[in-house]
Amino acid sequence: MGLIASFMLCQFYYNYLAIDKDLKYPFSNARITAAFINEKIPTNVPIMAINKFETAPVVAYSGRTVYALPTGEPFTYYQWLDKVYMPPEKELTIFAKYKKKSGLVILSPKPLNKDRYPNVELWKAFDGYNMKNENYYVYLLEAGK
Repeated sequence: MGLIASFMLCQFYYNYLAIDKDLKYPFSNARITAAFINEKIPTNVPIMAINKFETAPVVAYSGRTVYALPTGEPFTYYQWLDKVYMPPEKELTIFAKYKKKSGLVILSPKPLNKDRYPNVELWKAFDGYNMKNENYYVYLLEAGK
């Protein structure tokens, strides 16, 4: 009887730890990133996703039009057969000029390499601890640079 009670106590203890962790930490940073986008970015400013595969949760939560290169078309979900495309900064600038905007917002699941993207500025990082380990970074790029 004592053995069964000790197993149950262990289960209760680890269940408590799991529930406590669920309450303290978010499952993903996608929802808070989407809330930031909806609050801070006007709807007429184009948002470019660097990696459609990893940024699709933010797009879904925000409900905003988010574009991806090489097609320049908006997307709402990732198709499994699509390839991940990492556009150079020049293409991002050309896209902003095509949209007749002085700049654009870039959404990335990882920090952008300063060698590849020298003119982007980090606006906000959502890289706090979360259960799914999904981090997002919001950058600004001026098309005139």
